Amino acid sequence: MPTAEQLEQMRLDSIRLRTGGAEPIRQASQQTTQQMELLATRFRQADSTLTRSEIKELYFATDERADTESFLNKIEREADELINQKKLSEALQVVQQGLWRTPTHIGLIKRGCDLSLHLKSNRFDSYMYQLVELLSMLAHTGGNTLTREKAVSVRSASDALLFEIHWNETPREDILSTREEKVDGKTYSIITIRTGKGSEDHYYLLRSTSTSATPRTTAR
Repeated sequence: MPTAEQLEQMRLDSIRLRTGGAEPIRQASQQTTQQMELLATRFRQADSTLTRSEIKELYFATDERADTESFLNKIEREADELINQKKLSEALQVVQQGLWRTPTHIGLIKRGCDLSLHLKSNRFDSYMYQLVELLSMLAHTGGNTLTREKAVSVRSASDALLFEIHWNETPREDILSTREEKVDGKTYSIITIRTGKGSEDHYYLLRSTSTSATPRTTAR
């Protein structure tokens, strides 16, 4: 386990990397920022003493940086291109760069799991811990996803899809479509899946953590 001094240095490094500055940016909400950075550091270290509520707080924390979505989209594209080119070590480095910015990005964590397993990296256990703990936390935000009242809360439509595949264990070939709907001021990601009797909708409540995010409709 890292020492207290090492954790503090990692926290400061994290602030610097996440804000893009040469020195940590200290704002009025310094105490809250420090708390979140410490949680992020512990999460990166796969600290098993993190509670479900702490992981939830970290996952749903508001991100006020306007470029986060475009940055993460770029990271995902670069990682996937490298994977397609069989440059797996380079792909893992790109994934890790994205996770320094947003440590609870489920799509990047899943890529980290797959890549580190293939490369026999010692990071595999940490990524697997992060993936399981995040999906378990999300499962406790709702019910069976069969109604809006039992919808699982997620940060994005892509996280809803990952939850459906890796927690609900729905085969990709049984996912017929995805769409977003706004009802009573709330936005839902609705995944239609094939069943033995036809099809059914699974509901996910979207809780955007970006201050500039806007709802969109997608189809698979």
